[in-house]
Amino acid sequence: MKATLKENKEKIVSVSELNNGGVGKIFLDLQKNNSEYIILKNDRPAAVLLPLLPDAQGLPLSESPFRHAA
Repeated sequence: MKATLKENKEKIVSVSELNNGGVGKIFLDLQKNNSEYIILKNDRPAAVLLPLLPDAQGLPLSESPFRHAA
C-alpha cells in the first residue's frame, strides 16, 4: 500500500522551516531512519531529500551513482 502525502504530513517541510533551524533535525532523521522529505516553496513541492544509499557513502564524486551524466 502506497503512503499518501496526507498520511506523511510530518515529512513535508517548508523552506521557512528549514531556515528556522529545522535542517539539523531533518538530516539526523535522514541518517538514522532513512526518511524522505518533501520540501515546499511557496506551498508547492520544490525538492525531495533522500538519504544516500549505503553503497554511495564515502565514494568520490566521480564514482558516485549521483554524479551528473554528461
